[in-house]
Amino acid sequence: MASSFREIIDPNWSENLPRNVQDFVFKNNESFDESLTIVDRILEPSTMFRFLEFALDGKLPSGGTTSLPLLPGELIESHLMAPYETWAPGPHDVFGGSPFHQILVRIGSDKDPSRLVPVEKGVHAMKGRLWEGVLPVSEERWEQKQLDRPENHHLACRYLGQVIEVFDYLEHPRILPLRGSTYMLIYQHFYDFDKVVNNLPERLHQPKIGLSALWNEYMTSHYTAMAARAHSWVISKTIALRERDENLLTEPTITRESLAIANMIHDLAELAFCADSRIFITMPRMTCPVGRVLPGLSQRREQMSRALRLRTREIMMQETVHHFHVGREAGSMQQPGLAETSQVQREAQQEVRLQWRGEPLDLPPQPWIRKLKEQLDAADEKEKSWGFSIYKLTYQASDGDWARFQQKLNADLQDWGRGLKGASDVKAMAKLTWYDGQKLGLREDNIEDAMRHFRTVPPFGKGTWDKHVFLVVDAASYDSYMYGSPFSQMLLPGDTGGFVTAVECDFNPNEQRDRAEESPLWAGRLRILGNLVYPELFALLFAQMQDLEHMWPFAMNHPDLIYTGFTVKAQVDRWKKVTLLKLKLFELFSSHCKDTS
Repeated sequence: MASSFREIIDPNWSENLPRNVQDFVFKNNESFDESLTIVDRILEPSTMFRFLEFALDGKLPSGGTTSLPLLPGELIESHLMAPYETWAPGPHDVFGGSPFHQILVRIGSDKDPSRLVPVEKGVHAMKGRLWEGVLPVSEERWEQKQLDRPENHHLACRYLGQVIEVFDYLEHPRILPLRGSTYMLIYQHFYDFDKVVNNLPERLHQPKIGLSALWNEYMTSHYTAMAARAHSWVISKTIALRERDENLLTEPTITRESLAIANMIHDLAELAFCADSRIFITMPRMTCPVGRVLPGLSQRREQMSRALRLRTREIMMQETVHHFHVGREAGSMQQPGLAETSQVQREAQQEVRLQWRGEPLDLPPQPWIRKLKEQLDAADEKEKSWGFSIYKLTYQASDGDWARFQQKLNADLQDWGRGLKGASDVKAMAKLTWYDGQKLGLREDNIEDAMRHFRTVPPFGKGTWDKHVFLVVDAASYDSYMYGSPFSQMLLPGDTGGFVTAVECDFNPNEQRDRAEESPLWAGRLRILGNLVYPELFALLFAQMQDLEHMWPFAMNHPDLIYTGFTVKAQVDRWKKVTLLKLKLFELFSSHCKDTS
């Protein structure tokens, strides 16, 4: 069978595009060395708490405020969180309990497991990020990982592709009905709650509540914001990378090198088309981001593809005519080159994009930043700070060396927020509350001692937002900043650097964990790059999106067990090779020590 030109240039070009849904949904765990599977709640559990915040303040996820009546705050504790039998006559649900508890059961639990779905851990984690508006890769990390360089084209494509895969998952024919039924079941619970509350004798002369209507508006706005933010990120990256590649096409003649660049442009054009046609979310009672009912995925792709081909031909014909007239006047004919052809295709794609999706939305800051700012604005002047407690558990450094270490750590901690809307409003108030383990009588490098001490500190004394996670600087952390890793040259850019250790203060190794197979070998602590402490660790914990245990699978294959952010397969494959080499070197060293002893 004859190979296509793309296969000749890059035999693995298809790996640069989003995978088939069957590759990452409805899988079972076989080995923690392979892709881990997690049981996914199609609606993130945090959704209901975000909805309650909206029901009280009316601020829509996509911007603006609702015109619907808000929920009186006193009804949350007295009615929504209280069992029906304590405030309303008659049975109201087979599950019993409070209305809010019934709704949480619908999100996914052992009482109602019919809509729990096994999905690949990476897709689940990316979905959680997009759900809460956290960027897949920050501007700083994109730069540190050198994803804007041609030699890292595959890695960049995989990060972009995994965003698209989340929406493929949410729109999968087996997932869409489950997501729709979850939404409708919750809607019905709110509808019943509205009806019961509005008919209570003491509320007959008060304004009617309408949580079901608020739920419909909130989810419409939430999915609109989620899709718009994800789409904007993917498109901005594909445009920047395509412009880079077009600038590399300087030679008028076609060479193998220029074809390789054209192949990369083709990948990016396909990724942009996938984003345009697939980063949508449909739901019952909802309208799409452009305000009209969307056709099915296959129909949508066909219609957009047809429109794109037509517009590309029109622009290309205009360019050809232009070249004809210019060439005739100059006495020589020139055809549009590869770079110009790419620019024409990009222009056509942008026009079709605007037709189908409309102008990009001006979204508010990421939810975690918006919520954090609200809390800081409401806090007393002395409490306008956020961050973590951190323990110094290494005692051998001189005062000068320790000062140099802190300077490097602080530089990492401040390296975030570029291009992140609202970050400047909260960044200056981030801080660490330091504890000197030596002065406290804690043993050097003994994290258990720090855990015991942290549990004795009263909440107001922690001086931080998070009361269950703290940071540690031990000897390994200190060395990572002062000396670096001996394997840094073997790892991909951004996969090594200075780290601190995040610790779950209540971790008990003897306690049986639910679904322990989703985070195998979890030991209650996680090494994390210093530049990820605020934009990833804090953001994920503050949004109640992921805890340390669920971040661990993205670090457990790293040669030094460091969390470096969201990972892709090629990155982890490199880690495994370096880890094998590290083990072999350790074996050789151990053997040498035995021979010389």
